[in-house]
Amino acid sequence: MWGGKKHNLWLIMILTTAFLLRLYQLGQDSFWFDEAGVVVAASAETLSETLQVAQSHVSAMPFNYLQTRFLLNFGNTEAWLRLPSAIWGTLAVYALYKLTQFLTNKKTALLASLFLTIHPLHIYYSQELRFYSSGTFFYLFGTFLLLLAMKKNKIFDWGLAVFVILIGAYDFPYTVFAWMNVVFISAVTPNFHTKDKWRNLFISGVIIGIGFLPGYLFFGIEKPMNYAVSTDLVIQNLLQGMGWLPYIVAVKLVSYWMGFLLFLSFIISVVVLIKQKVYNILIFLISNLLQIGLIIASVIHLNYFISARQFLVFLPTGLICSSYLLVFLLDYSQPIFFRNAKFTSQNLTLIRKINFIFAASIMFLTVILAIPALTNYYQSTKSYAREVSKILGSQIQPTDIILCVPEFEPLLFKYYLQKNNVPLIEDQLIGLNINDLTQLEIDKKTVYLITRSDLKSEEVELIFDKGFKLAWIGQAKNSGVHRLYLHTKY
Repeated sequence: MWGGKKHNLWLIMILTTAFLLRLYQLGQDSFWFDEAGVVVAASAETLSETLQVAQSHVSAMPFNYLQTRFLLNFGNTEAWLRLPSAIWGTLAVYALYKLTQFLTNKKTALLASLFLTIHPLHIYYSQELRFYSSGTFFYLFGTFLLLLAMKKNKIFDWGLAVFVILIGAYDFPYTVFAWMNVVFISAVTPNFHTKDKWRNLFISGVIIGIGFLPGYLFFGIEKPMNYAVSTDLVIQNLLQGMGWLPYIVAVKLVSYWMGFLLFLSFIISVVVLIKQKVYNILIFLISNLLQIGLIIASVIHLNYFISARQFLVFLPTGLICSSYLLVFLLDYSQPIFFRNAKFTSQNLTLIRKINFIFAASIMFLTVILAIPALTNYYQSTKSYAREVSKILGSQIQPTDIILCVPEFEPLLFKYYLQKNNVPLIEDQLIGLNINDLTQLEIDKKTVYLITRSDLKSEEVELIFDKGFKLAWIGQAKNSGVHRLYLHTKY
């Protein structure tokens, strides 16, 4: 099952499944605010304007915007513009396979890639017009290539590793952490302990640092913001980012089972890794924990909010650990059940069949546990901006007002209204906080109010008290979707 052509066949099947899952319903949902921000920036008249808008976005490097700007020459549908994310997400599965194979073996690599293939969180960000799926690829593949360079110590391998990491850094800045991973792993890898290898690793770090510095100075320096950081949310979003809690609000408890299994196997795997003295994975995990600490500290320093997406690149590390545990149990089953047996050729054939069934059962169980989680994801919706904009386009008059809550949402609806050739006059589309409604005088006006669905009961009550009626609501239950309210002047 694990070797030769069968192994390659399993890998091809996994990668094919990964791509199909990331293609499924790719264009069904509207863009949400962040995605629309990328499209608007990429649609600027000049390249300079695109880069200036990208500079104003939080932790946004230019690669994703340039990629989108190129794609806009051929179309502007949601599926088309999200397609690169689906491709990068599939490549991330392959990158995880290569990295895991380097650190452990083909068995563990195959299982880890399977887990990432069917993980709803990674599929979510592989279907979003942002840099998270590509960032995961560059982070994993950069780490692998740099480890390969340490092993071979050839100039081509060093050059390729540095090139990939630098390209990735201008897509997602966390990619530079790949160098940190390799420093840690090399410290516990005896055949890496030569002066010339460490010298080359140091030089590669200097080149990466110098190459990334202009991008960091132009795009990466952030000013403090005004978000409140909650310790509870840090823990919750970390668990979500590591894939142990559903990111989309779960409709049924069964949606939690896959994450619970991965979390439980991760905890047990740490014990096994320590007892088996598997230092390369342990030190890789420690490197990831330090990086997570740096990210959280940076977010707190900037008064920014914590989100699961900030930890997505570390999800594969947990999957490596979980996969190692399962392979360890598979390999350890032979001495437990057959320790004193004398094997004939028939016995060996039987053992091979048992091993195949056992390993296949693990994969089957993983897929079964993923089904409700995937179903929950595919039934959710990123945004209803496209649908709401169509309704507005068929009804709105030049004297009407459109209010958007929260205050940054007008960009999203302006994009879709303009895409539908709906004429807007200046200040017709207004963003505000929900509490600002108390200050507005709208008794003799026709006003449309667009909100998200995660309003508190008192906020909904305020909307009705101001004379609004619910005009439209989507079917999805997650918090990011939209509602449309209408206040008439009659």
